[in-house]
Amino acid sequence: MKTFRLFLIVTLTLLASGCSLLQSVKTDYWPFDKEKQALNLSEREKFWLKHQQQLSKIDTWSLEGKLGIRTPNDSSSAYLDWEQQNHLYTIRLSGPLGQGVAEIMGKPGWVVMNTADSRLFTADSPEQLLARELGWTLPISNMQHWIKGIPDPSSDTQPNLNEQGLLAEIKQNGWEIKYFDYQQFNNLWLPRKIRVSNDQYKLTFIISEWHI
Repeated sequence: MKTFRLFLIVTLTLLASGCSLLQSVKTDYWPFDKEKQALNLSEREKFWLKHQQQLSKIDTWSLEGKLGIRTPNDSSSAYLDWEQQNHLYTIRLSGPLGQGVAEIMGKPGWVVMNTADSRLFTADSPEQLLARELGWTLPISNMQHWIKGIPDPSSDTQPNLNEQGLLAEIKQNGWEIKYFDYQQFNNLWLPRKIRVSNDQYKLTFIISEWHI
């Protein structure tokens, strides 16, 4: 098991041939008209409530993008494909030309990971599986909500809104989630760059395509 764990960590570390995947994305991107006045507090709250209600109803979606992973001992990056159908999810991490693919499939109470060498590993939760097999964790159960730009409704949090009434930052379940960029897809403002971090891990999502 230790040998395989080391192999898988090395595979994911090399997925994107270093950190070049994240360097081509503009960090100063902002989707709103620069001439548009910032909404006042009341308008922001109204926009946020409507926006949150719309996104809460969307439970079937997919996205494509890139994921940067930083741990106390290492950093790596990978291409990311995420498909969500109600409570079922499929997440694929891969390097250039499809090299080193790892596929994670699951639902509440069950998750399986199919590795590049066709081995299967199961667990009760994705967080448990990733921590056990990879040595780092991705809060997939919460990310199903966070990645859309809304809090996880299973626990309370105080959202910090930006001037346009979109989520700028939340702290929930031991993680800090910051939203840097948004982009419009199908008349909805959805995140383009997100950073999810705690004391040990920093995960940066850069989303290039949404499919709602």
